[in-house]
Amino acid sequence: VSAKIADGIFLIALNNLPAETEKNTKLLSDGEWFDIPVQYRTGRRGLVTMEKGIPGDRVFKEVLAAWEKAA
Repeated sequence: VSAKIADGIFLIALNNLPAETEKNTKLLSDGEWFDIPVQYRTGRRGLVTMEKGIPGDRVFKEVLAAWEKAA
């Protein structure tokens, strides 16, 4: 889910429906990369692809464990 806050500033959030939460958690935990869709002022679209790598994988595991503990 994305929302425009101001020109050039956006908020991107994950859906909190139970089925989507499970799917997104699995993708963040198991996936090696993820895409962030963007739309330019011209209307053209693009993707920012991010690879987690070893340090990113460790961070995601720590964050997901903290979220689970807090829930």
